[in-house]
Amino acid sequence: MGENKYHTRLLLTETKDLLLRQLKDVEAIDTKASIILGADALLLTAGSTIFITLPPLQSVNERVSILVTVSIFLSFAFLLTSFILALVSYCVASYKETINPRAAANAWVGRDETDVLTEYLDTLIDAYEKNVQSIDLKVQRFNWSLWCLAASVCLTSIVAFIYFLSA
Repeated sequence: MGENKYHTRLLLTETKDLLLRQLKDVEAIDTKASIILGADALLLTAGSTIFITLPPLQSVNERVSILVTVSIFLSFAFLLTSFILALVSYCVASYKETINPRAAANAWVGRDETDVLTEYLDTLIDAYEKNVQSIDLKVQRFNWSLWCLAASVCLTSIVAFIYFLSA
């Protein structure tokens, strides 16, 4: 019986540590998502200002002009998509709490310590498993946001090269 209690306490400690690491991972992802949000907002603002004030291409043929225009709109679409995905990634915060302390105290008072530890461990494991799904979704949205930002920057670089080469 004593050895079972020891194993349960060890598992409790490890599971609590895993939950704490999950929270640190969430904070790191949120920090990165906020940086992407800032970069997207800056690029959207700068890009729209430049696009509005940019003189039209006159020395190039119609195909190049259409290519540049379509590339600019695609670049803005990627940037806007990146912004939205980063925002959603930053905002997703439906993480499962471990237990309600008052309800647990009422339910577990007077019960055997091993039973209480086992039930508490079950709630921690349940919270950990549900949080994994939320965090994976957050990371997936963040990664897509990053790829959209990279695509937008590449397209913008190509457009700038074509534009200034033709000017």
